[in-house]
Amino acid sequence: MRVFRTPGFWYDTKSPRARAWTILLTPLSWIYTAGRELHCRISPQPRRVGIPVLCAGNLTAGGSGKTPLALALFSLIHDQGLADTPFFLTRGYGGSLSGPVRVDPARHDFRAVGDEPLLLARHAPTIISRNRGAGAEFAKTQGADLLILDDGFQNPSLFKDISFLVLDGESGFGNFSLLPAGPLRETPDDAFSRADAFVIVGEDAHAIRNRLPPGKPVFTAHLNALNPPDPAQRWLAFAGLGRPEKFRTTIQSLGLSLVGWHPFPDHYSYTNQDLEDLISRARALNARLLTTEKDALRLPPDFAAQVAILPVTLEIKEKKAILDFLKESLKNRQKPA
Repeated sequence: MRVFRTPGFWYDTKSPRARAWTILLTPLSWIYTAGRELHCRISPQPRRVGIPVLCAGNLTAGGSGKTPLALALFSLIHDQGLADTPFFLTRGYGGSLSGPVRVDPARHDFRAVGDEPLLLARHAPTIISRNRGAGAEFAKTQGADLLILDDGFQNPSLFKDISFLVLDGESGFGNFSLLPAGPLRETPDDAFSRADAFVIVGEDAHAIRNRLPPGKPVFTAHLNALNPPDPAQRWLAFAGLGRPEKFRTTIQSLGLSLVGWHPFPDHYSYTNQDLEDLISRARALNARLLTTEKDALRLPPDFAAQVAILPVTLEIKEKKAILDFLKESLKNRQKPA
């Protein structure tokens, strides 16, 4: 499985070393941009599948909160009865299956379908497919009457009725460079022009809101920890995320006694040696192990039983406003052109 570790220089705009890395990799960013533009030009018209498609996408690589947003959108849609059988559709990053496949947690593991699809499948039927259009058509045959696309904002193959762009308020746009010189998947202006609404997650420390185009709704959200663990316990935490430091920040905000911290790359497949080292360090610190819900899906069951899990949920501050936006957008979609 491929793993991704967010380079530190992406979010460092001051040190000479970081600037040197950015300058060194900028020619590769030009190649990346040219390839993306060519792909968009030669791609056929986005496929329409006859049911609403909502996209939770991002502008930067890794860790912005698109999967928590996809889950939050599902909760709103399900609780308000905006669809009878909403499905999740995702690429299945990190998994070996190309799809279309309906995720079965009793049969599939993260090596087959990826960790995020397993997490999504705990809440609603989930389809993985590297070809988003084929995945959408397959979801329809399985009874889906609405699709929530986790990622895929930059993928032109499937028409999206509503595209939400998730923006990390804490990290912003990093060094404002495109991959691999920086975290951006495309220029902000291009992304803003295609987005229907924006969700800023966490404190807007970089005045992102001021950069957004007028006339499009902007919502704010933050991550809430569910069932926080014992604050009197000593904890050694580990996580393999796009930006694992966000998990560390969440732990510290809860006032937990964090005596050890070990970040890993995103979608990391833990080895036996990794697990032995974590157990050994926890014992030496007289601490318990703590990790994320997504990481727990990549652990052997016998090891996972020894680890405390800290699930998080995305809480949208303007809940009524985003619900009204969803209702109006879906209503307008049903109107004849």
